[in-house]
Amino acid sequence: MKYDKRNSSPQIRHTTYFKTLINTKDQQLEKLTAEVAELRLENIELKAALETQKGIVSALLTRIYGAKSEKMSHDQLLLAFLESEAKKTRSRRWKRRTTGR
Repeated sequence: MKYDKRNSSPQIRHTTYFKTLINTKDQQLEKLTAEVAELRLENIELKAALETQKGIVSALLTRIYGAKSEKMSHDQLLLAFLESEAKKTRSRRWKRRTTGR
């Protein structure tokens, strides 16, 4: 690079360029870190929903194929389903409150 008295020195131009590059990388890192945190939260919620659904399926299978003494009444099954739906609703409200979505 040639030194031009009319423009700033090459060292200043390089320093400015690298500062801009570092700031851009820092912004990308912050964005990706926030995205990872959001995905982790979603993963936790989905795992909880999956466990609830597994429990419901297990209860339904017991209800259908289990021994008479192990079978759940319709009321118990409905109660378990309504409880799981209430948990989902609370979870969604909490997520909206904490993430603003």
